Amino acid sequence: MNSAAPINPQYCTAKTALVGLTRCAGPVLLKAENITVNCICPGFIETGLAPPAVLAIFPREHMTPMSTAIKAYDDFLNDHTLTGQVAELSKDSVYYRKQIEFPDETMRWLSLDSGEVWRAGYKSPSSASF
Repeated sequence: MNSAAPINPQYCTAKTALVGLTRCAGPVLLKAENITVNCICPGFIETGLAPPAVLAIFPREHMTPMSTAIKAYDDFLNDHTLTGQVAELSKDSVYYRKQIEFPDETMRWLSLDSGEVWRAGYKSPSSASF
């Protein structure tokens, strides 16, 4: 997901954070509140955010049409079971990308199953100093 973009590191960093938040919050909020959380990561779409000088010289063959974004929104709106999903847009295509595999069982456990340890630890009287 979301390749590094050295020409705009602030944008790339913010987009990566949004993907992480979506993947973490989506399943939790669906279970707890019946709220779905998904995100759309567009390629370059012609909007009022881009300066006119950029729009004038941006190569059309590298633009994503607004219709591609609308297709991704429609996919999410029409399937209420989708949550924690990331849709990457490029030109006329929508790519639903999954999180990369965990490198080993410890990292999987830390990410998915260590919640009870943390909850128990924060209930403990010895954690009151935090």
